Amino acid sequence: MKRIAMLLVLVLVVAACGDDDAGDTTTTQAATATTSAPATTEATTDETMTDETTADETTTSTATATTAADDMTMEGAIFEITTVTFGAPMVVITNVGTEAGNLGGHWICQRPGYQELPDIDVGPGESVAISLGGDVFLPPPGTLTIEAQLNIGGIGASGGEIGLYSSNTFGSADAIVSYVEWGNTGHGRSGTAVEAGLWDAGGFVATTDATAGIQQDTIFSMSSTGWSDF
Repeated sequence: MKRIAMLLVLVLVVAACGDDDAGDTTTTQAATATTSAPATTEATTDETMTDETTADETTTSTATATTAADDMTMEGAIFEITTVTFGAPMVVITNVGTEAGNLGGHWICQRPGYQELPDIDVGPGESVAISLGGDVFLPPPGTLTIEAQLNIGGIGASGGEIGLYSSNTFGSADAIVSYVEWGNTGHGRSGTAVEAGLWDAGGFVATTDATAGIQQDTIFSMSSTGWSDF
């Protein structure tokens, strides 16, 4: 009987030790799972932050694009060279802005020739035709005209440039407001126009000896692709 009783006690002790091992294992697994879950959550949070950063960058890019568009459509008087003719040398300047402005104090140039424009009020959408020499002056119908001829050197289809400036600081990218070159590239003020963002480096309007003139196809054109010959 004593032996039987002792055997029963041993069985109970062994059973009790087995329960403790099982409990330890379960607790360890639970702790590991609990530790893994926050790690996964933190990783997800990091990924979310990365996505948010990307979203911020996208928003910034959109804002930059909007700003550029706003700059191109800003209100006020905005003068652009829109036509140049060769047989009867002439330049046409158009106010593409939303308010009237005066061309007084503006200059046109074909380096090294520079001429200041006289006072003339130009309303929104109005154009001014300016003779650049020759015996014939054929301003387009409906344009304003300047009586005097302005000499900025020979204007021919083989190649040339015209820059429009808001002051006589001709090397300043802040002063040039419109530009076009044709026939070839690398004229005297093309570098200034490129620096100002008004022209594409190496770009020019293609012309031939038979070309009568060139014209801007779209307003706010900042490259040779916005021009064509006729």
